Amino acid sequence: MNFYRDFCRERLKDMEGALTGVADSLEVEDDDEIDAQQALCYLGLMTANASLAVAMLGTMAAAKVYKIGQTYQQIDAAEREDYQLDAEGVADAADVVGDGVYGNFNPTPIGVGNAFTHPAYPRVLSRVPVKNIHRLGPPGLFNGCLFKNGNETLFSSRMKGIPPTTFLYKPTQDIIFADPKALMLPPSFEGDSIEDVRIFSHRGATLLSGGVARLTGSGWLCRIALGMLNEAREFSWVHAIESPIQAMVEKNWVFFSQDGRLYFVYYPSPHVVYEVKLSDGKVSLGDRWEAENWAAADLMDNARGGAPPVRVGDEFYHFYHSQHRHGRGTAYQVGLYTFETKPPWNLRRVLKGPLISLVPSKREMDCIFPVGAFLEGEKWHLSCGIQDHETMAISLDFCEVERYLTKV
Repeated sequence: MNFYRDFCRERLKDMEGALTGVADSLEVEDDDEIDAQQALCYLGLMTANASLAVAMLGTMAAAKVYKIGQTYQQIDAAEREDYQLDAEGVADAADVVGDGVYGNFNPTPIGVGNAFTHPAYPRVLSRVPVKNIHRLGPPGLFNGCLFKNGNETLFSSRMKGIPPTTFLYKPTQDIIFADPKALMLPPSFEGDSIEDVRIFSHRGATLLSGGVARLTGSGWLCRIALGMLNEAREFSWVHAIESPIQAMVEKNWVFFSQDGRLYFVYYPSPHVVYEVKLSDGKVSLGDRWEAENWAAADLMDNARGGAPPVRVGDEFYHFYHSQHRHGRGTAYQVGLYTFETKPPWNLRRVLKGPLISLVPSKREMDCIFPVGAFLEGEKWHLSCGIQDHETMAISLDFCEVERYLTKV
């Protein structure tokens, strides 16, 4: 800790020197004598040192909360409240202080271990270093899916409300998200709204899946809809798929294409996959498989579907989400496993525990929800809903993620 403290103090001195240099270069009698290039160099030096100091302060905070977590697990129950309050105090320091504005801390959850984050959004914690993170669209657009396939880029997101509204954007053409296109269901879906949309490719076409919900006399009915998009960001066709187990509510099916055929992961644990048959725009379920080794994977509690699986080499990568109860409410986290490219779709490798989570807070829910994923070069780009309020794009190094995957 003393090393971190001394390092930050040195950076602060360097920043003070850079600011003095800027001031000296600007305080001249004749404007023609101002050395603008030198001033910019001083400012660049100040920025670099500030970034280093912020990153190091974040490491200090993470180490502090980790130490609190280790102690918490070893002490008597009667003494735990003080440690709980101490950890929550550090987490609160990283909480929202304004719309999208966070403090410069990156603590890690109690008992989880060291984690990484990014100064731009320190409430998001990752098992591996975060290369980049930024908001997709304005606040209020959440559970968004960023889809990229060749030259095509689409972004889907939803807003709260009854019924909720889902919008489609073209980020490469609309960088300020000023041209929302509401995703409209045909008249046959009267009373339904579509939410938590995932976008994926199949046989060169752009397909979309999402939950369609309506309130009935027996309660909420939620089915999965599957459709094809056209250039106008509208459905060419869309059909609802009935639950294979006659459940009233179905969510989080994640579709993937393999050898020209369409499938979806119905449930990660047990790992169940169905084939989808498309005929003249009509949708029906085909064969069902259950992986032989899903229990050995030991996925996180209440594992649910996340982003559409992405094939890399001879396996599919599925960034899924978990849901578990904690002392104050419910937490959602992002996990990862890979599975084979042929039936029965056995699991190959798994990342034990969470890949990405949120700093624990006093809210009833700490939610990060993966909706989209694609690999570009050596980086994974994930689009995740945050606290049912916004969507963040999170970039991770492919090789760093690989280090944590273990054979099932």
